[in-house]
Amino acid sequence: MAKFKLAIIVGHNAKYQGAVGNLGVTEYVLNSAIANILKTHFQDSDIKIKIFHRLPVKSYTKQMKALAKEVNKFNPNLALSLHFNAGSSKASGHEVLYLNKSVKGLKYAKMLDNEFDKHLPNKDRNLKVIHSKSERGGQLFYRIKAPVILAEPFFASHQDEILNKSFKDLTQAYISFIEKLV
Repeated sequence: MAKFKLAIIVGHNAKYQGAVGNLGVTEYVLNSAIANILKTHFQDSDIKIKIFHRLPVKSYTKQMKALAKEVNKFNPNLALSLHFNAGSSKASGHEVLYLNKSVKGLKYAKMLDNEFDKHLPNKDRNLKVIHSKSERGGQLFYRIKAPVILAEPFFASHQDEILNKSFKDLTQAYISFIEKLV
């Protein structure tokens, strides 16, 4: 039996794919690929990874209700939501979000942020705190019973730097983080 259950949530969905990077790759496409790499990497380990995708409907609330129901059924020790930031061409760096009242969420957010610091060439924008369900992305943190962290390893305007020069570093940051969970 797995010592640790990790829910990996792919940001956005097949119809509404989120931010588009300067190479034309969407959050959904990139993070689906990363999720599959991580699941394959850990398939014979003490970590059980299950990948979750949001419903391709426009209503964020419907997406979150359905997603939370499935994730909560899996009963993970942690839910990791994979994203990347949209923003102006001047914005850069990485950040990890967590729920303000989650001690474990803070612990895991610090762990992932440390791995991003070690492996990624961009600056640390530090941890970001979610304070309420009404904040952008807040429903994810409030509907899932397990601690939740949301990864934003780079900005869309710098996708070429990450994918062309640092993709192995990005996946290694996630792998190193997950290895430290058990």
